[in-house]
Parts: sequence; structure tokens; C-alpha cells
Amino acid sequence: MDCQHSPHIRVFVDRKKNGEPVFESVPVREVGEHTYELLSSPGLALNMARGDIICTAIPDQHVEVVRRGGNFAFMSTPTSCPRMPSTRWKARCRRCWAARWTVATKAT
Repeated sequence: MDCQHSPHIRVFVDRKKNGEPVFESVPVREVGEHTYELLSSPGLALNMARGDIICTAIPDQHVEVVRRGGNFAFMSTPTSCPRMPSTRWKARCRRCWAARWTVATKAT
């Protein structure tokens, strides 16, 4: 599936300390008014994975998962970077900072 050329929507992630909302852009397929199928798992927004059907009726709040798509998304972050042993490695080594996977699960 070509996510680069698919429509994208902004999903609410959280609020900054000053109250300003933070959003993440995710590729989707529209299935109804304010209802979308995720074509890729988000990197920051929680409780969603590729294939889920979500509703975004209220823009500055977390989305509602209408139906699970059978996938589970999780993120793993290392405690250090083997290429850059430094206390400030997260700021300098974005390649090692985080990895995100989506795992297909059997529908029950």
C-alpha cells in the first residue's frame, strides 16, 4: 500500500505544558464522515494500529477506535546508542532513538 500518496489526517496526541494540542499526521482511507481506516500505525498517538477504523469527530481529543483491525503496534526505545556513547545521544542519534513495529494478530 502506498502511504505517501494516500490522504493523511491529523490525530490528537496530547497537550503541551502551555495547553496547546499536539497532532500527528497519519495515512488513512476514508470510510465515512469523520471515519477512517489507518493505513499505517502512528508513531506518537496511542491506542491505535494499522487497520483500525477510527472516528475523529472531535478534533482536539483522542480518537475513538470504532473497530480493531487485528494489529498491535508497539514502540521500543534503546537505553543507549552503540554508535555514540554519550549522555546526549538521543538528541544527536535519531536513527537509534526509537523503533516502532506493527504485529498482525489472529482475529478471535
